[in-house]
Amino acid sequence: RERQMTDREFGKYMSAIAQGDRESLRAVYDEYLKLIFAVVYDTIRQREEAEDVTSEFFIKLYRIADSYTMESQVVENLTLKQAVATLKPEEQEILDLKVVGGFTFKEIAEMKGRSIGTITWIYNQAIQKLRRCRL
Repeated sequence: RERQMTDREFGKYMSAIAQGDRESLRAVYDEYLKLIFAVVYDTIRQREEAEDVTSEFFIKLYRIADSYTMESQVVENLTLKQAVATLKPEEQEILDLKVVGGFTFKEIAEMKGRSIGTITWIYNQAIQKLRRCRL
């Protein structure tokens, strides 16, 4: 996988987006499109609606760019890290393989030597725990 955008880079892009820089918006879009779509689709399971929600996400991101601050990002990152830390190690691993790694449930099941049903169940349990943390 290619190098991921750092928090500092994201903050700089958000500042540039706030100034109307469309290339910065494109960079953020290109970096996060697959991840945002995957999370939304895994939640609502309807492709067309997931595409709409993903588009709305980037539109809202553009609209809030001027109010974005690094402090708010730090708080959100800490909250996310704290929420993920509440997950069992296996839940964390499966979530990471699915969301960050982009692997299918079948591929994860093969890697872990478990059934697809078990992997899907563990993943859904992890997502439900994160939702309870209001992420």
